[in-house]
Formats: sequence, structure tokens, C-alpha cells
Amino acid sequence: MERHMSDNPDEYRKVLSLDEHRAKRRPAKAVDADSDDDDVEDDGERFVATFQGDPDEIFDQFVEFLGGDPEIGGVIAVRPQLLILEDEPDEDVHGRYDDAVWEETLPMWDVDGDDGEPRGPFDASVLLELIRTHPDDFKAMLGSKEPVLGSGNSFLEAFYQY
Repeated sequence: MERHMSDNPDEYRKVLSLDEHRAKRRPAKAVDADSDDDDVEDDGERFVATFQGDPDEIFDQFVEFLGGDPEIGGVIAVRPQLLILEDEPDEDVHGRYDDAVWEETLPMWDVDGDDGEPRGPFDASVLLELIRTHPDDFKAMLGSKEPVLGSGNSFLEAFYQY
């Protein structure tokens, strides 16, 4: 597992490569609310998962990753030849990367159509369904070198419905 320093010298972030994700993939276990034996560590490290390559490589890696129903953090960022999922930083999400193609806070809830009632968390399965529904525009965004706006990109138009 690689470690990278953030702008805050006291804060370390975990970078999870796809190979490490595959190696750690195991059945989920139920955790009793009163149990001290859970898998959550509060050691000050932040979740970061990166996917690098050309648009097709990133797409394939990301779809495989999401198919395992992992934790996805709170922010998604697309930069040239790079997609990043990470915990939400303390500072503003937007404008952190000069070369950001798209950067957004992930929604908290998967809302149910007309009445807007939450039907569950916005998780890996919801994000995966959005990508599978709009694969061409998602790949186009992954291949862009310029910022991509919601209009004209069906993936982003669907994403911003949340």
C-alpha cells in the first residue's frame, strides 16, 4: 500500500490500487453494534482509490472495482488519465486540482424519482448503474483534457439528478 502526504503534513492517506482491492476482496461480515471487533480503524488516514490509464482502462478498472460494492468515499475527481475516489477533504472540494476535468462531492442518498424520498444511500451500486446507463459519455469524460460541464453529457445530467 502506498502512502502519500497531503498538504497537511500530519495527515496520511491510503491509496488503494486495484490489485490490492482484488487481494483484499472477501465476504462482508455483519458487525454487532455492541461488538468491539469491527473493521473500521480511526487512525487519521483518509480513503483514496485511484484508477489510471486510458479511458477504456480506467472504465474497466472502475467498473470492476464498483462491482465489488466497496466504500466509495465522498468525492469523485476526474483528471487527465486519472480517476480518484476519496474521503471528503476539510477544504472546499472544487478547485483543488488545476487540471481537473470534473470534481464533485458524491450525493448521500439515492432518491426515489418524483417525490424525492431517499430509498437508500448513494453507494457503489448506484454509481455503477449510472455508469452502465451512460457508458459512452462517462468514457468521453475520462478522455477529456478540458473541464466537462453537465450539459451535453448524459452521465453528468443523470448524476446531477441526485
